[in-house]
Parts: sequence; C-alpha cells; structure tokens
Amino acid sequence: DEKYLAEFTGRYDGSYKFTGMKNRWGFFPSVSLGWKMSKEDFMSEQDVIDDLKIRASFGLLGSDSVGEYAFLSTYSKYQNVAYGQRNGATIVNPAYYTSGVPNTDLTWEKTQSWNAGFDMTMWKGLLGIEFDAFYNFTYDMLTYQSSGFPASMGGYYPSWVNSNQIDTKGIDLKLSHHNKFELGGKPFYYDV
Repeated sequence: DEKYLAEFTGRYDGSYKFTGMKNRWGFFPSVSLGWKMSKEDFMSEQDVIDDLKIRASFGLLGSDSVGEYAFLSTYSKYQNVAYGQRNGATIVNPAYYTSGVPNTDLTWEKTQSWNAGFDMTMWKGLLGIEFDAFYNFTYDMLTYQSSGFPASMGGYYPSWVNSNQIDTKGIDLKLSHHNKFELGGKPFYYDV
C-alpha cells in the first residue's frame, strides 16, 4: 500500500582526471525515506487532509570539473631567447616554462545534499502544499590557484588544489489550487 517508502542508491565513479586508486575512484551514496501519513488508520476519521507525505533525503555527489592531466607537469613556450652569435648570426632557441605544477593528491569535489519536507493536499484538491527545507555543503572544491607565490614561500605550488568550501540552505514553498465549476453547461477545470 506504499505507506512507507525507502530508496537507497550508490555510485562508484572513476575519473581519468585524477591519479592513483584512492583519488581516481569515489563512492557516492544516497538515501531517501518517506511516510504516507494519510494512509494511517488515525487519518481516516478526518475529511480535511486528502493526502499527506513526509519525506527526507541525503545524498553525496562528486564532481571532477578540472582540466585533464592536472596531476602532470605541463610546459608552455615562452618566447625565443638569444644565446649568442655564431658566424655572425644570432643563435635563437625557444624557451619553456612550467605552466602547470602537478598535484598528485587531487581528488573529487564533494557535495552533501540534505532535504526534508512534506506534500499535502486538502479539501479534495482545493489547496495543495509542497514544502522543502534543504542544506547543501560542498567541500574539497576543485580550485585553481595562481602560481604567483614569492620564492620566499618555498617555490612552486600546484595549479589545482582541493580547497575551499561553501554551503547553501533555504526553503521552497509551493501552493496550488485545483477546482472545477460549470460554465455554459460544461465542466470547466482550472489550476493555479
């Protein structure tokens, strides 16, 4: 009779953008639970609430939104450099610089998503309410950092790091109204 609802899922994702078994693979589970309170015996005595479901969920999501091969050193051509002269001609060779400092510890950016709420219809659909409260916490964010650190700080630092975190929270509320009446001898249905 679908009075109690439960769903469990899990993803095991891999990304070529990270190196090593512990960083390349991530397990991302989720669970959602629900209770159709309106199907309980104690709700059958009233005629105001047609349907009432209370629900909650949690999920862990992963993101690999970083450039390819950030775990490898990359080099870029700078400009031609004159090294001297030979037989009256200037000797010119291209110069290269480290454009990307590798980070072999780079791994998945993660987001925890929490949600709780209820769905309710009352008076045979005259009023519908959907309410949600949510909290999202993103951590180990894949963050680009410039290489403009002074030499006194110890040299090169990785171009990409798992750094920073952010959270968002809020509520969503949706009200609806469904009804019908006779218009010109025919039923007229409307939704708001």
